[in-house]
Amino acid sequence: MRRVGSLFWRLSEPSGPSSRLLALIDGARYLTLNKRLEEAGDSIRFHWLLSAGALDEISHAGPVLVEFPDSRSGLHGAFGNWLITRDQQAPMVSWLWSDQPFDVLRDYHQGLLFSQMPDGRRALFRYYSPEVRRALDKVISPSQIQQLMRHVQDWLVWQPLQGCYLSYGVEQVGEQHV
Repeated sequence: MRRVGSLFWRLSEPSGPSSRLLALIDGARYLTLNKRLEEAGDSIRFHWLLSAGALDEISHAGPVLVEFPDSRSGLHGAFGNWLITRDQQAPMVSWLWSDQPFDVLRDYHQGLLFSQMPDGRRALFRYYSPEVRRALDKVISPSQIQQLMRHVQDWLVWQPLQGCYLSYGVEQVGEQHV
């Protein structure tokens, strides 16, 4: 992991221009999120990851994947500005850079939501939460981290005490340093 000052640092990298920015947002933490997503209109694309399943009725309390199609030129508009500001006040967004199609990312991240417990029960795996993501490198194996990072070139979470983003790039999988 490394510390970076901007969500958009990746655009200066050689592989950066083909990537676009997405956000995995914990819907339970933002009471006005659904309204703001709807108001953003065509400037974003989004999907509630708990929808179309047994938990569809409470899908807005779970994670939502948001794509910013024009993110190569930065985040413009009220929703992008609100989300960055809100995330820096109370981090609940995992920012992802990927060159994969939205549908591939949606299906993949939906498939990661539940984990099989030793007793056979299924439990929600809150990998999308910045608090959880910061701890994962210490509690799961490098191969599990690789699985989590599949389709993602860079995973950023806001680090409030340091005033920067922690970047978990795919090239850093398996590294154990700060």
